[in-house]
Amino acid sequence: MMLYTIMSEEDIFEEEQPTRQFLTIAGMKLEVEQTSPGWGQITRLISTDPAAFLDPRWQPGVWVRL
Repeated sequence: MMLYTIMSEEDIFEEEQPTRQFLTIAGMKLEVEQTSPGWGQITRLISTDPAAFLDPRWQPGVWVRL
């Protein structure tokens, strides 16, 4: 189905969007999706350092304390 509209996807489908927030943990800026109270999963690492993307602590899907 194709929708040609200027309305945002959230306005059309009205699904509950996950709570995402930007955190800085140990000097790394992360986008984290809250999955339960006090905990979240990393969805994105925001860094200009290529070595940061090789560190398993900052991989998407890793659980972190909020």
